[in-house]
Amino acid sequence: MPGTEGEIEPLAEYKLDDDPLRPAGEPWRSDEVSDDLLLSAVRSGALARLGSFGGRQTVALPDRLFALANWISRTLNEPASAWWAAGHGTLHERLLDQIEWQLGRPNGNLDDRARKVWSLLVEAFRHSPFDENWYDFERTLNRDGWIDPTVREFERITTPYLKVRRPYSTLPPVGPWDELPLGAIVSFTVKFPPEHAEKLEVTSEALPAVTWILCRGLQHAAGLLADIETRHWRTAAISPEGAA
Repeated sequence: MPGTEGEIEPLAEYKLDDDPLRPAGEPWRSDEVSDDLLLSAVRSGALARLGSFGGRQTVALPDRLFALANWISRTLNEPASAWWAAGHGTLHERLLDQIEWQLGRPNGNLDDRARKVWSLLVEAFRHSPFDENWYDFERTLNRDGWIDPTVREFERITTPYLKVRRPYSTLPPVGPWDELPLGAIVSFTVKFPPEHAEKLEVTSEALPAVTWILCRGLQHAAGLLADIETRHWRTAAISPEGAA
């Protein structure tokens, strides 16, 4: 420790909650301590992460990660925090709850652009890609036909949604929100599920409902594209010849 002489015991002074014990006096080995500060083994044996790619995380957080989650939720005005979050498939449920609580505070001093980006991040994280279940839908359709529950399920699994990833830059963004383009902080794309759908037979009775669902999906996607500041093309105006 500072101000003292002799060998420093880093494991005793700086260990994390789940670092393994070692007998006193043995040489220090760096492989005895996890190098992932956002990963912790909880008592149940399950792994808790603040950010992951393995589906929604709901296992209880140990005190250290709970404190980190609380701290991250209070740094929403920092573009680097959004950049960090975008590097994960989803965030832990507790961290998402903390972020949503901060977004919902009426007296929170949150930059408008930060609020928009974090709201989109939460929307992307709350949508689980594991919920698409297209093949389950096909089995239901083959069994039950285009009954009302089947139509509603078709709309649920074909509604476009946001997917987020970290920009290609390996460094976090530096600067305030109003001086950074969105693409320097996060990279959003609009996904149109299902991506691997087989040929779908639609009865004449179900065709109007299916058509309206697909139209609403395109409108929903257009709104998402506007939110993430993405324009692929400008739609041509169609007006009668000679009209102003």
